[in-house]
Amino acid sequence: MKHNLYLILMGMMCIGLWAIGAVAQERAADAAPADASDDTTGVSVAAEGQSELELKAEIARAEAEKAKAEAEKAKAEAELAQTKAEAEKAKAEAEKAKAEADAEAQKANAQTNASMTASSAPVVETPLYNTDDARYDDQPNHRGFYMRFTPGLGVGTVWANGTMDPMPGVERINDPFHSTVTGTMGLDLGAGIVRNLALHVGAFIEKMILRDQHPTKMAFSIFGVDAGLSWYFTDLELFLTGQFRWVGMLIKTPAVSCTDYFRDKYGWYKGPGASLTIGREWFENARDQGAAGIGLQANYYRVYGGIRDHFAFNHFSLLLVLTFTRF
Repeated sequence: MKHNLYLILMGMMCIGLWAIGAVAQERAADAAPADASDDTTGVSVAAEGQSELELKAEIARAEAEKAKAEAEKAKAEAELAQTKAEAEKAKAEAEKAKAEADAEAQKANAQTNASMTASSAPVVETPLYNTDDARYDDQPNHRGFYMRFTPGLGVGTVWANGTMDPMPGVERINDPFHSTVTGTMGLDLGAGIVRNLALHVGAFIEKMILRDQHPTKMAFSIFGVDAGLSWYFTDLELFLTGQFRWVGMLIKTPAVSCTDYFRDKYGWYKGPGASLTIGREWFENARDQGAAGIGLQANYYRVYGGIRDHFAFNHFSLLLVLTFTRF
């Protein structure tokens, strides 16, 4: 009996264990899908997270590539701009060099032309004084080279006190005196030393034109050199010329035997003298350098000759002269 009870108990224990195992198995079966579902969900979530990271990485890589491309483009544009700037700079330097070369060529051509035409170009006279004074804008600009040609006609007189030295065949003449028509011609050259004032030297001749028979049948010719100054009064268009002269006078005296002038006797007398001329010259305008004019000239000489140059002649002439001047 005890054996049967033991079997029964063993059987009941087996049944109870089986029931417990069935319930556990059932519960395990119910729990297994849930775990599987949880695993699937986790895998899906992980996959989704990985895809999102990969997408972001791709976007970041694309943006990096884009930024790199833009950087490359900016670099290329900067290099192009630098190249263009260098090209512009080189072009500007080339144009500058060309302009300088053209200027040098023009300068060389100008110098060549100037040297070729220097011989034919007019000489510019440099004034020795200021010519910018406004007072002289409408008046002749007297300066630089000076030249005057002076022909004239008038009356000349020679006289002396005493008796001319007797010479064989020559008539004795007491207190010689002779006055007649006289002609003159002179040329002076010089330069302006201040405005309207010229210093000049020259030569002249003064000769008796008519030889009168009375009172003494004498004749004379005068040759000389001079140095003087000419001053121009531009407001009045007048000029004043003063000259110191050294002259030689050739005196002709008649022979005793006849009145044939071809047998006259000649004698030289020499000495100092002076001349004063006042007149007017007409210049066309302030830039005109040439003019013609008219003036009155007075001359006086005292010459010596004869034995030991003790006999002195005086000469005075008053002449109406024409002037042809460049100043």
